[in-house]
Amino acid sequence: MRLYIDLSCFNRPFDDQGQERIRLETEAVLAALTRIVEGKDTLLWSWVMSFENDKHPKPDRRAEIAVCEARSEPIHWLERQA
Repeated sequence: MRLYIDLSCFNRPFDDQGQERIRLETEAVLAALTRIVEGKDTLLWSWVMSFENDKHPKPDRRAEIAVCEARSEPIHWLERQA
């Protein structure tokens, strides 16, 4: 399966896990990322996500998210059809 995950989802594991909703969302994100690492699914990545991540105010989080980008397949939104 090809997955496009919004950048906010990549930040969810860094949030306070004290709330059940946040913890469940984190588990879902981590499960999807595990499937990507195992090669069961493919992560799609857009230039917008790169742009947003480059602006992330926390360098450690920016670096962790960049690892996911390195495992992704780029999306070319504006390709011309011949």
